[in-house]
Amino acid sequence: MNKTLGVVLVVILVIATAGAYLFPKVQKPLGAMPGPVIQSEFLDVNGVETWYKSSPFNTASTTRCALRAPSHATSTLSSEGVVKAATTTDYTITLAKSATAFATTTLIRELAVTEAGQIALPTASTTVTVLADTNRTFKPGEYLVVSTAGPTATAFDSGYCSAVFSVGR
Repeated sequence: MNKTLGVVLVVILVIATAGAYLFPKVQKPLGAMPGPVIQSEFLDVNGVETWYKSSPFNTASTTRCALRAPSHATSTLSSEGVVKAATTTDYTITLAKSATAFATTTLIRELAVTEAGQIALPTASTTVTVLADTNRTFKPGEYLVVSTAGPTATAFDSGYCSAVFSVGR
């Protein structure tokens, strides 16, 4: 009986080993998102990273937002948005880039807003000036700085800034 048990165990071992080599386990990556809310600042699709940044307006300064570009690689600003609070005073929104937050060293564009409740949403495809198309490349860690000139800081208490940066291979 012991001899038969030993032979059966050897046969089972040989079959299991051969099966492991002939039929390896194949794991396919998951291709689904966990839901509509993504907690990460970026998505990486086939090596192209898209970074999403946003910030509410700073009401203590005329520098409303400073959104930092990805710090590991050069990136391209693919879109930016500024949504303002309701005010009846004319004002100007300035978008610029800088090596530090709260400075405006390289102008991207300037927008004059004249209507209460008006929303200024420039996109990468909107050509305001040639300058707007040439200053969209950000060095690692540079800032997109949004500032305003016009009404008091409290007129902007419910506004926000957003930007999308792309990092390619």
